[in-house]
Amino acid sequence: MTSTPQLRVEDVTAEGIRLRRIGTRFDVADVDRFLGECRAALKGREAGRPSTLRGDDVVVRQFEVATMFAPGYDADAVDDLLDRVVIRLRELGA
Repeated sequence: MTSTPQLRVEDVTAEGIRLRRIGTRFDVADVDRFLGECRAALKGREAGRPSTLRGDDVVVRQFEVATMFAPGYDADAVDDLLDRVVIRLRELGA
């Protein structure tokens, strides 16, 4: 069994997430905003500061769906990244 490397703040970006025009996809601006919140929370927790964003908040977060034929982030890829965010936040006690 291989372990996933620990998530770093700079890894919480949509840079590697594929844009899609069809299929299940999330609104780009909505995801980008939330990833910014996740980065800020992780950075704060790593510095020992409290954060209002907890792992459970990430689990229940729902995103706007991209409008018809507009590009959006691949939903599965976003979910995979957020799963790693949840793990890291919980490791940091959030």
